[in-house]
Amino acid sequence: MSGGSSQKSARGSQARGEATKTRILLAVLDLIASGGIDAVTYRAVASAADVAQGVMTYHFATRRDLLSAAYRLHHERIRETAIDLPVEAVSELDIDDKAELVFGFVKSMVVEERSRYLAEFEIILEIARDPELRRVVNPESDAMDAFAYELVSAAGSTSPQEDALLLSAAIEGLVLEWMARHGERVFERKVKSAVRRLVEVFFPDRRIADRE
Repeated sequence: MSGGSSQKSARGSQARGEATKTRILLAVLDLIASGGIDAVTYRAVASAADVAQGVMTYHFATRRDLLSAAYRLHHERIRETAIDLPVEAVSELDIDDKAELVFGFVKSMVVEERSRYLAEFEIILEIARDPELRRVVNPESDAMDAFAYELVSAAGSTSPQEDALLLSAAIEGLVLEWMARHGERVFERKVKSAVRRLVEVFFPDRRIADRE
């Protein structure tokens, strides 16, 4: 009985610890989105996450640890908020449906998930400035293009690595441009047309190709 109680207590403590870490990292992303990398101080994050500074240092010994863990959390959640269909199902859609799906994903990055992606771009700039942070984060960067790789591979790409990189770069470029011009309906329509063109290039309609 006592052994079972101890195990439950340990699991509960671990769950609370993970929940606290997640709350801290979400606070980091919010602070970066609103004030840039310089807004991330232990005091500011502790206040935003409603935890003691001692809890901060217990979980994250350095500021680089905070930034790299926040970046990792962001990318772990990309798949959860990305296209809500199996890769195989996406590849079987027609061009119009694919374009709507991808445009919806792009729009979610600009609107619903705006703060998280602003934070991502800020952290990328910091990685470019800080070689040590780049060393810590770099293994995670391969995961960034994993979803794009699966999509272009399912679409029959003969160069999936290169195409995934091009697709990710194109989408992120569109997102950055749209964020800077958020609220401009004319530009939103331009993005939608650009996404349609991306889909035509990277995800051609297999059924048409098969008939030909």
